[in-house]
Amino acid sequence: MKRQNKKSIISVIAIIMLVSITVCFSFAVSSEEKAKVSLRIEGDTECLYSTTEEVAAGSTLKALLEAVNTKASLQMVGIETNYITSIKGLSAAKYGGWDGWLYSVNGVVPTDSISDIKLKSGDEVVLFYGDPYGVGFQYPELEISDGSILVYSMDTEYDAAYNPIVKKKAVASASVSIFDPSGKEYKYVTNENGVIAVDSALLKPGTYTYKIEKYAQNGLPLLLRVKEGASYTVSSSPATSDVSVVVAIISVISLSLGTVYIRRKTTR
Repeated sequence: MKRQNKKSIISVIAIIMLVSITVCFSFAVSSEEKAKVSLRIEGDTECLYSTTEEVAAGSTLKALLEAVNTKASLQMVGIETNYITSIKGLSAAKYGGWDGWLYSVNGVVPTDSISDIKLKSGDEVVLFYGDPYGVGFQYPELEISDGSILVYSMDTEYDAAYNPIVKKKAVASASVSIFDPSGKEYKYVTNENGVIAVDSALLKPGTYTYKIEKYAQNGLPLLLRVKEGASYTVSSSPATSDVSVVVAIISVISLSLGTVYIRRKTTR
Protein backbone atom coordinates (compact mmCIF):
# COMPACT_ATOMS: atom_id res chain seq x y z
CA MET A 1 0.00 0.00 0.00
CA LYS A 2 2.76 2.39 0.96
CA ARG A 3 4.61 1.48 -2.22
CA GLN A 4 1.52 2.27 -4.34
CA ASN A 5 1.03 5.64 -2.58
CA LYS A 6 4.67 6.49 -3.21
CA LYS A 7 4.28 5.66 -6.89
CA SER A 8 1.14 7.79 -7.10
CA ILE A 9 2.87 10.76 -5.50
CA ILE A 10 5.84 10.44 -7.86
CA SER A 11 3.47 10.25 -10.83
CA VAL A 12 1.62 13.41 -9.74
CA ILE A 13 4.89 15.29 -9.25
CA ALA A 14 6.11 14.18 -12.68
CA ILE A 15 2.88 15.37 -14.31
CA ILE A 16 3.09 18.76 -12.56
CA MET A 17 6.70 19.19 -13.66
CA LEU A 18 5.84 18.21 -17.24
CA VAL A 19 2.95 20.69 -17.36
CA SER A 20 5.15 23.45 -15.91
CA ILE A 21 7.92 22.81 -18.43
CA THR A 22 5.40 22.75 -21.30
CA VAL A 23 3.82 26.06 -20.22
CA CYS A 24 7.21 27.73 -19.81
CA PHE A 25 8.40 26.44 -23.16
CA SER A 26 5.21 27.57 -24.89
CA PHE A 27 5.51 31.03 -23.33
CA ALA A 28 9.15 31.31 -24.40
CA VAL A 29 8.37 30.26 -27.96
CA SER A 30 5.38 32.61 -28.09
CA SER A 31 7.52 35.52 -26.85
CA GLU A 32 10.29 34.79 -29.34
CA GLU A 33 7.87 34.61 -32.25
CA LYS A 34 6.39 38.05 -31.64
CA ALA A 35 7.80 41.12 -33.36
CA LYS A 36 6.97 44.81 -32.92
CA VAL A 37 6.84 46.68 -36.21
CA SER A 38 6.07 50.36 -36.75
CA LEU A 39 3.98 51.46 -39.70
CA ARG A 40 3.50 55.01 -41.01
CA ILE A 41 1.42 56.07 -44.01
CA GLU A 42 2.29 59.45 -45.53
CA GLY A 43 -0.25 60.83 -47.99
CA ASP A 44 0.28 63.77 -50.31
CA THR A 45 -0.53 66.43 -47.71
CA GLU A 46 -0.39 64.73 -44.31
CA CYS A 47 0.29 61.58 -42.34
CA LEU A 48 -2.74 59.34 -42.78
CA TYR A 49 -1.91 56.69 -40.19
CA SER A 50 0.78 55.75 -37.69
CA THR A 51 0.95 52.74 -35.41
CA THR A 52 3.12 50.06 -33.84
CA GLU A 53 1.82 46.54 -34.33
CA GLU A 54 2.82 43.24 -32.75
CA VAL A 55 2.98 40.53 -35.38
CA ALA A 56 4.36 37.04 -35.65
CA ALA A 57 8.05 37.17 -36.53
CA GLY A 58 8.49 36.31 -40.17
CA SER A 59 5.07 37.62 -41.16
CA THR A 60 4.95 39.31 -44.53
CA LEU A 61 4.35 43.00 -45.10
CA LYS A 62 1.27 41.97 -47.03
CA ALA A 63 -0.17 40.25 -43.95
CA LEU A 64 0.52 43.34 -41.83
CA LEU A 65 -1.20 45.63 -44.32
CA GLU A 66 -4.19 43.31 -44.55
CA ALA A 67 -4.52 43.39 -40.75
CA VAL A 68 -4.26 47.16 -40.30
CA ASN A 69 -6.48 47.79 -43.34
CA THR A 70 -9.29 45.91 -41.65
CA LYS A 71 -8.52 47.29 -38.20
CA ALA A 72 -8.30 50.99 -39.18
CA SER A 73 -10.57 51.05 -42.25
CA LEU A 74 -7.78 52.45 -44.44
CA GLN A 75 -9.60 51.57 -47.67
CA MET A 76 -6.46 50.12 -49.26
CA VAL A 77 -6.89 48.95 -52.83
CA GLY A 78 -4.55 46.43 -54.41
CA ILE A 79 -3.21 44.47 -51.44
CA GLU A 80 -4.38 41.22 -52.98
CA THR A 81 -2.36 41.90 -56.15
CA ASN A 82 0.72 43.16 -54.22
CA TYR A 83 0.36 46.57 -55.89
CA ILE A 84 -1.34 49.25 -53.80
CA THR A 85 -3.10 51.85 -55.92
CA SER A 86 -5.20 53.72 -53.36
CA ILE A 87 -5.35 54.44 -49.62
CA LYS A 88 -8.18 56.40 -48.00
CA GLY A 89 -9.33 57.62 -51.39
CA LEU A 90 -5.89 58.90 -52.47
CA SER A 91 -5.34 57.09 -55.76
CA ALA A 92 -2.38 56.77 -58.09
CA ALA A 93 -2.03 59.34 -60.90
CA LYS A 94 -3.92 62.02 -58.97
CA TYR A 95 -1.41 64.55 -60.30
CA GLY A 96 -1.42 63.18 -63.84
CA GLY A 97 2.03 61.60 -63.87
CA TRP A 98 3.71 58.47 -62.58
CA ASP A 99 2.76 59.42 -59.02
CA GLY A 100 1.45 56.71 -56.74
CA TRP A 101 2.07 54.63 -53.63
CA LEU A 102 5.49 53.24 -52.69
CA TYR A 103 6.99 51.86 -49.49
CA SER A 104 10.26 51.67 -47.62
CA VAL A 105 11.51 49.29 -44.94
CA ASN A 106 14.10 50.69 -42.53
CA GLY A 107 14.76 53.57 -44.91
CA VAL A 108 15.31 51.40 -47.98
CA VAL A 109 12.90 51.22 -50.93
CA PRO A 110 12.95 47.51 -51.84
CA THR A 111 12.35 45.91 -55.21
CA ASP A 112 10.55 42.96 -53.62
CA SER A 113 6.76 42.80 -53.48
CA ILE A 114 4.85 43.16 -50.21
CA SER A 115 4.25 39.41 -50.16
CA ASP A 116 8.01 38.75 -50.22
CA ILE A 117 9.03 41.15 -47.44
CA LYS A 118 9.50 39.26 -44.15
CA LEU A 119 9.19 41.37 -41.02
CA LYS A 120 11.26 41.24 -37.85
CA SER A 121 11.13 43.10 -34.55
CA GLY A 122 12.19 46.73 -34.84
CA ASP A 123 11.36 47.11 -38.53
CA GLU A 124 10.04 50.52 -39.60
CA VAL A 125 7.71 50.51 -42.58
CA VAL A 126 6.62 53.68 -44.37
CA LEU A 127 4.05 53.82 -47.16
CA PHE A 128 4.28 57.13 -48.99
CA TYR A 129 2.83 58.94 -51.98
CA GLY A 130 5.15 60.44 -54.58
CA ASP A 131 6.55 60.33 -58.11
CA PRO A 132 10.20 59.20 -57.88
CA TYR A 133 10.27 57.94 -61.46
CA GLY A 134 8.80 61.12 -62.93
CA VAL A 135 9.43 64.50 -61.28
CA GLY A 136 11.65 62.88 -58.63
CA PHE A 137 11.52 62.24 -54.91
CA GLN A 138 14.04 62.66 -52.07
CA TYR A 139 14.53 61.23 -48.58
CA PRO A 140 15.94 64.06 -46.41
CA GLU A 141 18.66 63.64 -43.81
CA LEU A 142 20.60 66.24 -41.82
CA GLU A 143 24.16 67.27 -41.07
CA ILE A 144 24.73 69.99 -38.49
CA SER A 145 27.88 72.01 -37.85
CA ASP A 146 29.08 75.53 -37.04
CA GLY A 147 25.65 77.14 -37.00
CA SER A 148 24.40 75.67 -40.28
CA ILE A 149 22.31 72.68 -41.27
CA LEU A 150 22.73 70.71 -44.47
CA VAL A 151 19.65 68.91 -45.75
CA TYR A 152 20.60 66.15 -48.17
CA SER A 153 19.31 62.93 -49.67
CA MET A 154 21.00 59.70 -50.76
CA ASP A 155 19.50 59.46 -54.24
CA THR A 156 19.65 56.45 -56.52
CA GLU A 157 20.41 57.00 -60.20
CA TYR A 158 20.98 54.51 -63.00
CA ASP A 159 23.74 54.40 -65.60
CA ALA A 160 23.36 53.43 -69.26
CA ALA A 161 23.35 49.76 -68.26
CA TYR A 162 20.69 50.40 -65.59
CA ASN A 163 23.11 49.77 -62.75
CA PRO A 164 22.06 51.66 -59.59
CA ILE A 165 24.36 54.45 -58.39
CA VAL A 166 23.71 56.11 -55.02
CA LYS A 167 24.73 59.75 -54.77
CA LYS A 168 24.55 62.28 -51.95
CA LYS A 169 22.56 65.26 -53.21
CA ALA A 170 21.42 68.51 -51.68
CA VAL A 171 17.73 69.05 -50.98
CA ALA A 172 17.24 72.57 -52.32
CA SER A 173 14.24 74.87 -51.76
CA ALA A 174 12.86 72.77 -48.91
CA SER A 175 10.85 74.39 -46.12
CA VAL A 176 12.34 73.67 -42.71
CA SER A 177 10.60 74.53 -39.43
CA ILE A 178 12.50 74.15 -36.17
CA PHE A 179 10.82 74.45 -32.76
CA ASP A 180 12.78 75.32 -29.63
CA PRO A 181 11.95 73.74 -26.23
CA SER A 182 9.39 76.49 -25.55
CA GLY A 183 7.58 75.79 -28.82
CA LYS A 184 8.78 78.88 -30.68
CA GLU A 185 9.00 78.22 -34.42
CA TYR A 186 11.91 79.24 -36.65
CA LYS A 187 11.28 79.00 -40.40
CA TYR A 188 13.93 78.51 -43.08
CA VAL A 189 14.27 77.56 -46.75
CA THR A 190 17.30 75.59 -47.90
CA ASN A 191 19.50 77.24 -50.55
CA GLU A 192 20.65 75.59 -53.78
CA ASN A 193 23.24 73.67 -51.77
CA GLY A 194 20.66 72.40 -49.29
CA VAL A 195 22.01 74.61 -46.48
CA ILE A 196 20.30 76.86 -43.93
CA ALA A 197 22.05 79.13 -41.42
CA VAL A 198 20.21 78.67 -38.13
CA ASP A 199 19.90 81.04 -35.18
CA SER A 200 22.44 80.45 -32.44
CA ALA A 201 19.54 79.86 -30.05
CA LEU A 202 18.87 76.57 -31.83
CA LEU A 203 22.34 75.23 -31.05
CA LYS A 204 22.16 75.73 -27.30
CA PRO A 205 21.73 72.69 -25.05
CA GLY A 206 18.24 71.29 -25.46
CA THR A 207 15.97 69.23 -27.69
CA TYR A 208 14.51 70.74 -30.85
CA THR A 209 11.80 69.25 -33.04
CA TYR A 210 11.61 69.98 -36.74
CA LYS A 211 9.67 69.46 -39.95
CA ILE A 212 10.90 69.33 -43.54
CA GLU A 213 8.56 69.70 -46.52
CA LYS A 214 8.75 70.36 -50.23
CA TYR A 215 5.98 70.36 -52.81
CA ALA A 216 5.65 70.92 -56.55
CA GLN A 217 3.45 73.80 -57.72
CA ASN A 218 0.54 71.40 -58.20
CA GLY A 219 0.87 70.13 -54.62
CA LEU A 220 2.68 66.86 -55.34
CA PRO A 221 5.12 66.03 -52.49
CA LEU A 222 8.76 66.01 -53.61
CA LEU A 223 10.25 64.47 -50.48
CA LEU A 224 9.34 62.13 -47.65
CA ARG A 225 8.09 64.11 -44.67
CA VAL A 226 9.94 63.35 -41.45
CA LYS A 227 8.29 61.42 -38.67
CA GLU A 228 6.10 63.46 -36.32
CA GLY A 229 8.24 64.60 -33.41
CA ALA A 230 11.54 64.27 -35.28
CA SER A 231 14.18 66.05 -33.21
CA TYR A 232 17.82 66.82 -32.63
CA THR A 233 19.36 67.19 -29.19
CA VAL A 234 22.26 69.46 -28.29
CA SER A 235 24.08 68.39 -25.13
CA SER A 236 26.92 70.44 -23.67
CA SER A 237 30.12 69.03 -22.20
CA PRO A 238 31.12 69.85 -18.58
CA ALA A 239 31.90 73.54 -18.23
CA THR A 240 35.53 74.62 -18.12
CA SER A 241 36.99 78.02 -17.30
CA ASP A 242 39.48 78.12 -20.16
CA VAL A 243 37.22 77.22 -23.05
CA SER A 244 38.04 79.41 -26.03
CA VAL A 245 36.21 77.69 -28.86
CA VAL A 246 33.14 75.49 -28.92
CA VAL A 247 32.75 73.32 -31.98
CA ALA A 248 29.57 71.45 -32.90
CA ILE A 249 30.58 68.14 -34.42
CA ILE A 250 28.57 66.89 -37.37
CA SER A 251 26.21 64.09 -36.54
CA VAL A 252 24.54 62.21 -39.36
CA ILE A 253 21.03 60.86 -38.83
CA SER A 254 18.58 58.45 -40.37
CA LEU A 255 15.20 60.17 -40.56
CA SER A 256 13.35 56.92 -40.21
CA LEU A 257 14.39 57.22 -36.58
CA GLY A 258 13.79 60.95 -36.57
CA THR A 259 16.39 61.86 -33.93
CA VAL A 260 19.82 63.40 -34.11
CA TYR A 261 22.26 63.96 -31.28
CA ILE A 262 24.87 66.71 -31.44
CA ARG A 263 27.92 66.49 -29.25
CA ARG A 264 29.84 69.59 -28.30
CA LYS A 265 33.62 69.44 -28.18
CA THR A 266 35.75 72.02 -26.40
CA THR A 267 39.23 73.10 -27.49
CA ARG A 268 41.66 74.92 -25.27
